[in-house]
Amino acid sequence: MANADLTIDQALRRAIECHKAGNLAEAERLYRAILQAQPSHAFANHNLACLAVGLGKVAEALPYFEAALRAAPQQEATWLSYVAALAGCGRLADARRALVQARASGAAAAPLEALEARFPREPSAAEIGTLKRAFEARSFADLERAAVPLTEAYPQSALAWKALGLALVATGRSQEALPVLARSLALKDDDPEVHIYRGDACRNLGQPAQAEASYRRAIELRPSAGTHLELGKLLLAQDRLDEAVGHFRCAIAARPAFADAHGALGAALRRLDRLDEAEGCFREAVTLDPGSTTCHYNLGNFLRDVDRLVESEAAYRRALELDPANRLAMNNLSETLMERGRFAEALDLLRSAIERHPDYATARWNKSLVDLRLGNFAEGWRGYEWRWRYEGFPTPRRDLPRPLWLGDAPVDGKTVAVPWEQGLGDTIQFCRYLPLLEARGARVLFAPQRPLRRLMKSLPGKVELVDLDDLLEGRAAFDCQVPLISLPLAFGTAGDSIPNAVPYLRAEPERVQRWRDRIGGHGFRIGICWQGNTGTFDRGRSFPVASLAGIARLPGIRLINLHKGAGLGQLASLPDGLRVEMPGDDFDAGPDAFVDTAAVMAHCDLVITSDTAVAHLAGALGVRAWVALKFVPDWRWQEHRTDSPWYPTVRLFRQRSRGEWQPVFAEIEAELARLLEV
Repeated sequence: MANADLTIDQALRRAIECHKAGNLAEAERLYRAILQAQPSHAFANHNLACLAVGLGKVAEALPYFEAALRAAPQQEATWLSYVAALAGCGRLADARRALVQARASGAAAAPLEALEARFPREPSAAEIGTLKRAFEARSFADLERAAVPLTEAYPQSALAWKALGLALVATGRSQEALPVLARSLALKDDDPEVHIYRGDACRNLGQPAQAEASYRRAIELRPSAGTHLELGKLLLAQDRLDEAVGHFRCAIAARPAFADAHGALGAALRRLDRLDEAEGCFREAVTLDPGSTTCHYNLGNFLRDVDRLVESEAAYRRALELDPANRLAMNNLSETLMERGRFAEALDLLRSAIERHPDYATARWNKSLVDLRLGNFAEGWRGYEWRWRYEGFPTPRRDLPRPLWLGDAPVDGKTVAVPWEQGLGDTIQFCRYLPLLEARGARVLFAPQRPLRRLMKSLPGKVELVDLDDLLEGRAAFDCQVPLISLPLAFGTAGDSIPNAVPYLRAEPERVQRWRDRIGGHGFRIGICWQGNTGTFDRGRSFPVASLAGIARLPGIRLINLHKGAGLGQLASLPDGLRVEMPGDDFDAGPDAFVDTAAVMAHCDLVITSDTAVAHLAGALGVRAWVALKFVPDWRWQEHRTDSPWYPTVRLFRQRSRGEWQPVFAEIEAELARLLEV
């Protein structure tokens, strides 16, 4: 110490006297001398910090307050001074954390609350400016970085919580956003924007009822075109079409030039089959925002949906002129080209889409279908594995608790599980691989769709049939698993190695006998099926039953109905001379699919069908079948062929132009006439 004869206590008393007398330089010198001898001295640290605050050096004071609190954490005066200093230099979040620590140390509540009451409750203009700049730049990461400390510094600020909630929603963290937005609403319930953000978060989380309530509250507080649009989209997703239309019209009334609202209204009207109005909306959206890729893309989708493919192609190409890397437009243009039979162009476009967007599963899936159609089997089967990542794939991925097998290891002595996927026709087509898997030494557990279990019992070998739930829930033990339509990849199937020995399914003998008695043996018996399941996939593949009128007029022909479900109403108004025999109400009336159909086919001289599961069943049974195909049929029928490498007994009759069935059935009639002459 400077005065060696002074003790620390004496030096402290003299420093305090100097401090009170305004001799701050001497007081500071003495405080520092004490701390040099005893760095943790609580009072010297506290008083030196207070001196610094008095001189306006608040930031310099903070380390001394902290040292004093480490030495004497129960000193209420030090806590009060420290909290005030933190707040004074703008570190409000730290000040609030220090308040929590002070309360935990036992400091009296009243003075702490009085101190806290003097803190500002809302961010400063500069802090709000930082939030605003990040929002206007759509830089939500920056918005979050700015908002987080503000929620800590101003926990009673609805604005701070609002900004953080928006940032979380915008960056895809809706679950985190909900409690944040709830804090904002608890402080200020009448902010429509916060209700909108909450609606967005709930919609993202699959909570439509909560989202709807939030959007409606926002509209109640302050109607806006944007909120009506979002509520309309939510209702549209729930098939509440008329309500959605109402909100889209409100959006347009509020903002007539709102292109997105016109497009959304078009989508709703399309689903109501009000096609002329829908097209007008899509075209109005393009007119209002001709530079919008989305507007041209949506118009292209509509035109493709109503089978105006030339116009659809033009709309997609315009979308790609505006945004050459737009993966949705690239994919949908490729699908339009495929529907027009321009597969080489489609393949080039899909390759370009994959090059730009390597993880775009839809493009990879579509490319696999083109490859398989064109006979590029090796690449096609590999690409087909992307189906599990394609959002539109009809079968959910099954996470079975064993490794995937794709032919890369021996299965001799192992148990292999094979779950079904896709439709009934797919199961009938690809179950042919199960005996081959068994021939490799595997024990095969096959889980077909339940309606097909009885039919699948006729598979050769010792294939064991199980329920899919047994595989999913671990009730059936197995070593590895392979989805049904991954088997062609596992077996390295090429164009010349498709396993096509038929029959590989058989009708039940007792049912064959029963239907022999009911059908009889007279005439040339033709089983007919003209329509598959309704939906997008069915578009264009079903033919009118009246197309069979010319065939029915040939001598000795008997047409026996094999069709069930949608389309039977056509039989009520058949043209003159067209008679279709109905097998009866008990035909495949139970829970098992196709067991009667297979038995009836055993008594048919021919089956004529559209591209349905009936075609695959006839092929699997080895029954002679003629399949009428639309201009661009499913990939498995390939291109231009009149035969099928999958089914030796099947012959294909193809449309030569879109939607034209008359030439197809004229060809079938002529071929049948030649057959009857033999």
